[in-house]
Order: sequence, then structure tokens, then C-alpha cells
Amino acid sequence: MGNIKFKIARSISNDCFVQEYQLPFEPGKTIAGWLTRIQEELDPSLLFPISCRAGLCGGCGLMVNDRSVLSCETMLDSYWREGDDCVSLKPLQGFPVIRDLQIDWNSARDRMKQVIPNRELIQDDANKALSGMSKELCDLSLKLGACITCGLCVSDCPVIPGGKFIEPFIFIKSRKIAEDTRVDVDSKKAMIRNLSPYLMLCIHCGKCSDVCPRALSPEEAVRYLRENEADVFMDRTSGDTYNDFK
Repeated sequence: MGNIKFKIARSISNDCFVQEYQLPFEPGKTIAGWLTRIQEELDPSLLFPISCRAGLCGGCGLMVNDRSVLSCETMLDSYWREGDDCVSLKPLQGFPVIRDLQIDWNSARDRMKQVIPNRELIQDDANKALSGMSKELCDLSLKLGACITCGLCVSDCPVIPGGKFIEPFIFIKSRKIAEDTRVDVDSKKAMIRNLSPYLMLCIHCGKCSDVCPRALSPEEAVRYLRENEADVFMDRTSGDTYNDFK
């Protein structure tokens, strides 16, 4: 079936370049599988993100032909066709690059910690508080909890490069907390204050939603948090509302 050519973005000691590798094409292999083969057979110095290999951890995000994907879930077959035998691989956009395809998550995690309440703020009697949630809210919480923090939404967000926005997945996690009866109202108020500078910066292009491997919508979460700010501060176990806590 011919050879497949990979053009991979490399970065070693501030030296950035594109390196080409070539292997005989075989159907049915994931991008992660091909990268592993390149590392094992051609270049052991190649660094790329990989972890669970099952699409569960979100740790293998990268760009294939300028599209943000999880490499362990993405088959090369969908990108390769006869007469077009070259695939480009780059690190996700919106993150500092450690080396090659490996990005640095430290700054993103720090921003998430600044915005989202600590687990210690969850009430001690968590089971009792959770029992006060409706089935609808429980289902929503489970859905929002499916976010695997893979960073694909960050890579495709057109506002991130301006340097004044936060990672879109933070809005998903914030909305989950806004609906959580185990989190006290003061903590929710603090979270919204932290989010306020960023809520109006979203341009609602929907690119973050299109690329999410779990079909979640950070853009919808932004819209909800912006349009229902008062409801975010409701203590669903006591009936108190935001106005009572002003």
C-alpha cells in the first residue's frame, strides 16, 4: 500500500524544526501506535504524550494535520489515502511545549486551582447533601464529570492566543460545581468572582464543543454561567438564594 510519511514538530534546547520519518503503511493503527513504532524503530529521542491508551485519561492530545485529537483514539486510516501519504503532527496549541509533542500542563493546572474551590470546601455530610439533588441535576453532574481535561478545547480556542482567557474546560468544571449541593454558597460566589473577567471574553464560536471527545460544550457552560449567575448561588438544600447572601 506504499509508505506513509510523518512530518513531526520537534523542539530540542530552543531549536525548533520539522523532522520527517517514513514507514510502510499498515491499516488499523492509531496515531499513538505509529508514534510508538517511530520511537522504537527509528528515533528513541522522540518525545510524545501517552498514558492509558484507552481514551480515558486525556493525556495523549496532539494535532494531526492541524486538527486537535486524542492520539490513542484516532486511526491514521482516516487521514491517509492513496496519493496523499504525508501526515503532520504537532503539539497542542495554547500550552508551553516541554519538548517535541509534549506540552506543559503546570500553568493550566495553576489557573484551575485559582478559579475552582478546593475539595476541602465540600461539606462533610456529602451523602446527605447529594440526596437533595434531583435526578436531573444528578444526571447533569455525571455528564459534566465526564470531562477528562485533555486540552483539545484549549488548542482549538481562538481566544486563548491573546493571553487573557482561561482554558475552556475550566468552565465545564465550574458549572458542575455550581450545581453541586455539597459545595457551600460562599465558595460558589468566590468561584464566580474568579470567573467574571473571563465569561465575557468567550466569542461563542463553538470550536471547543466541536473538538471535545466527550461531546461536552464549554461554550454552553459559559452561556449558562453568564445568564444564570444568580441561580449559581442558590443553596439547593436550604432554599436560600443569591439575594439572601449579598
